[in-house]
Amino acid sequence: MNIQLAKWGNSLALRIPQHLLKEANLTEGDFLSARLAPDGTIVLRTKQIDRKSIVRELHEFRESMPMSKSVIKQLRESARY
Repeated sequence: MNIQLAKWGNSLALRIPQHLLKEANLTEGDFLSARLAPDGTIVLRTKQIDRKSIVRELHEFRESMPMSKSVIKQLRESARY
């Protein structure tokens, strides 16, 4: 689903579709917290924190990161003694 940004005064705003609002149990005037994830994703979260969903989101994020060679192992292999 694509959502378009629109001008609202000196800011930009986005409209959240009704079905997402119902699923998230949000109504007009509710507060959300926003953060920028390391991968550039904007994460909106209700003020009530659901710990299970945070843990699930962290597991999904970790699974999306490719495993690479240990940095310490790389440094040891390239060290000159």
